[in-house]
Amino acid sequence: GTFEGWWQMYLDEVKGNLLLELAVIFGVSSLVTAFLKTKHEVEFAGTIFSFMGNSSTGKSTAAALGVSIAGNPSKGDQTLFRGWNGTRNAIEGYLSNNFGVPIVLDELSAATFKDTNGLLYSLAEGQGRLRANREGNVKNPHHFGSSVISTAEHTIFKDASANDGLRARCIEISDVFTTSADNADAIKKGTSKNYGHVMPLVAEYLLNRESEVIKWFHREHDWFKTQLNSETNNVGIRMFKRYATITTSARILERVIATPIDLVAVREYLVSYHVDSVSERSLAAKAIDSVVQFVARNRSKFAESKKLSIMTENYGLIELKDDHIQVKMLKDVFKHMLEENQYQDVK
Repeated sequence: GTFEGWWQMYLDEVKGNLLLELAVIFGVSSLVTAFLKTKHEVEFAGTIFSFMGNSSTGKSTAAALGVSIAGNPSKGDQTLFRGWNGTRNAIEGYLSNNFGVPIVLDELSAATFKDTNGLLYSLAEGQGRLRANREGNVKNPHHFGSSVISTAEHTIFKDASANDGLRARCIEISDVFTTSADNADAIKKGTSKNYGHVMPLVAEYLLNRESEVIKWFHREHDWFKTQLNSETNNVGIRMFKRYATITTSARILERVIATPIDLVAVREYLVSYHVDSVSERSLAAKAIDSVVQFVARNRSKFAESKKLSIMTENYGLIELKDDHIQVKMLKDVFKHMLEENQYQDVK
């Protein structure tokens, strides 16, 4: 295909839709991250972008759009659109020696392994798991440095420990990407016919305008530090450079495709994402919400006013005091919640 064909699809179907524009920016940020890492401006090799939602939200379409800037976005074994259905070694092999080119891993629910914790760390850190050969010597691990766009109908943290380390490496979006079935079809058609033309332009820009890009990155990083100056959580502070990389990528993209991008809207979206999903205050609120939902769902297993000896299971004690409901024995409540393995944030 041609750049013009991709660009026309972008103008007709993507421009003005912030989430679809973000998908393209995320793709660009993979190479920008690799560039900044070689300049020792960032310490991370890539970011995991998780697009979460049901089949009608356009997550797979947005993921394909994001990687179409670099190569073939159609699903296959020689393209940039792969699946989670494979061994950990095979998935690491997909990315081996890939520095800066984004890749899609589609449908996390199809993964054949239960615990994604270690793999997610490997993907974000750019190094595969150490393995031994038949003689007991350590094999050379897979090395890579690119961003991964993952799609799933559930959160990427579902089968992994939703700890601070992973939250500092992943950005998860659960909004609706496409506006209609026609919008999704037009994007799929346009990207399947025209792909791989934008990333070379980004690479050329990075090579020719190194100092400018680094200045932009520092300016964006300072902006997020100022805007989120109340953040005291180390995880939140570590995210500032990832946000700055994304907004720097937006600046580069609008120049190489000669099409304005609303940088203010991109910044505001990332700030909103941070407050809702990353900040320490948000995690505390989510933990409290988890407790409330757990108590409501298991209301019959809580004693009221006093402990009832006839209850076969007693998860805790609920008391009404000064028009407020109090839940006693919270330690036991947390224990039962963690046994469900659904509320890792409470840990």
